Amino acid sequence: MKKRMFALLLVLILAVSLAIPAAAYEDHYYVYTAISAIDNERLVEQGEETLPFVSEQAQFDLRVDIVDDLEGDTIDEYAELFYRQYEYGWGDEKDGALLMIYLEDNGDSVNFADYTIYAGGKGGEVLNGTGAEGMYQMLDLILTGSNVDYVQAGEICADAIDSYMGLMITLLNPVDETMPIGEEEPAAEAPAEEDINVPAAEGEGPLGVPTPTVSQYILDEAALLSEGQVLLLEGQAQTLADRYGCGVYVLTVPTMNGMEVREFAQDYYLSHQLGVGEYSNGILFLVCMDTRDYITITYGRNPDKITEYGIGILAFTDTGIAQLEDKVVGHLSDGNYNKAFSVYLDVCEEYLSYYDENGQGMEAVSAKSFLIKLAIVICAPLLVALIVCMIFRSQMKTARIAKQAANYIPQDSFNLTERLDQYTHTSRTRRKIETNKSSGGSSVNSAGFGGSRGGKF
Repeated sequence: MKKRMFALLLVLILAVSLAIPAAAYEDHYYVYTAISAIDNERLVEQGEETLPFVSEQAQFDLRVDIVDDLEGDTIDEYAELFYRQYEYGWGDEKDGALLMIYLEDNGDSVNFADYTIYAGGKGGEVLNGTGAEGMYQMLDLILTGSNVDYVQAGEICADAIDSYMGLMITLLNPVDETMPIGEEEPAAEAPAEEDINVPAAEGEGPLGVPTPTVSQYILDEAALLSEGQVLLLEGQAQTLADRYGCGVYVLTVPTMNGMEVREFAQDYYLSHQLGVGEYSNGILFLVCMDTRDYITITYGRNPDKITEYGIGILAFTDTGIAQLEDKVVGHLSDGNYNKAFSVYLDVCEEYLSYYDENGQGMEAVSAKSFLIKLAIVICAPLLVALIVCMIFRSQMKTARIAKQAANYIPQDSFNLTERLDQYTHTSRTRRKIETNKSSGGSSVNSAGFGGSRGGKF
């Protein structure tokens, strides 16, 4: 009997030990990773935020599976199996593409063994064109290497996903589909002098996916973000601009060339003609890498009546901006720039939504809440003290009010011989009157800008 129990226990231990490696995977919605050791923040973000956003906009599924075992199939067969088994694809036709990356796990490192892209539904038409060759050439350069440690392998996979996503967006948004087959493309006309060096405008292709050209609101000149991160943040900022009529900008620069941070931010805002609508409403959060400076500026006023302000000023009070920066700067100090800018956009959306519904900034809510809490803190102890004093007073039945002070002074012990009143001086206090303009809790300078004093991160 003991031998049987021992054998059963041994079988259970063996089964558990074999099951543990099989369960060591990470599933991030649109990115599946069979080797949990290579998992990182970029893969999480790509799987849970960026790829779902792009897929929804395009109505075309973009999936990624990173596997360490093909189970005897070829990688093309295994990719097709995954696509069908897990029901990838958008709509009835299951339109989409799956990037499968095959890694050989060495225990503490991996080998990049192979990869493939499987297309479903209309994805076949997209990937069968000549434009797809550039994608394979790019991925050939990225997905390579032997005995690559887990951390580096995770970064390589994330780089590959960014390239895959960006190139798929390009393929889904062809520049010109009107050229008849067999005809030569006409020579491009020389650009007019005034058109040289003018950046292309942000646009949308036939499927409604933003083309990855020049960002309108996420101005990452210091290259702190990946292409996928910029795309996701840009989409959120564009939504805010369309919904509330206020531009929400992020500007990162490598240097300010010796300029003061607020001067640089205001000059950039005006020279690049930022802002939305007639009042040029907007809020801009600037990060400079060489000086580690940050600042928030706001703008929005009537060009014909400079004392009349718009949502860009009124929605962002001084108190609100200070609270916004408190939530953002910690992530900047940690080097998590994408998280910092994501929080910034979320808080701006909260402020804009509140102003849109209530016609005032959120400072009024904060002040009212503070006064209520202050009243509770002060009044409750006073009420308790009053009750206690009333109880003590009711117990003092023997006490009588004295009508004269003589009751407390021995008779003939005090004799006043001389009385004198002498003037010495008069004290006068002066207070400086501040001249800063203010509108709805938002301080505004002579140039029409509100915002913070900034700081270092």
